[in-house]
Amino acid sequence: MKGLAVTALTIAFGVVAYDKLADMIEVVKQLMA
Repeated sequence: MKGLAVTALTIAFGVVAYDKLADMIEVVKQLMA
């Protein structure tokens, strides 16, 4: 059960981090364009 919670937290953190990263990449693309 504990392993499942850790996995869920890791996935949630990864999704949030990826979302922020994607936003940053979009901003950089617009600055470079």
